[in-house]
Amino acid sequence: MELWLRCQVFGESAKVLRQALLDAELAKQAKQPAEDLSMFENQQALCNWLHNQVALHPFRQPSAAESEAVRGVSQGQTPGNSRPSAALAAAM
Repeated sequence: MELWLRCQVFGESAKVLRQALLDAELAKQAKQPAEDLSMFENQQALCNWLHNQVALHPFRQPSAAESEAVRGVSQGQTPGNSRPSAALAAAM
């Protein structure tokens, strides 16, 4: 519900844009389709889109290399350097 309240104004603008594109002669000649913003048209459409695009696709676990890279960056190390960066060392 809160998400819809935050997206409602954008949804109204997306509907106006879609209608303007449907009415525009130049848009009818476009080689590529307009971006699909139909998920913002109403609360149910947004919930359905989120369910299909986000909820059904669990986050994957990072690989060992990705985890190691994140740990190095969070400790102030730069790639190829096992020592903390000079800026981080100065802040310590």
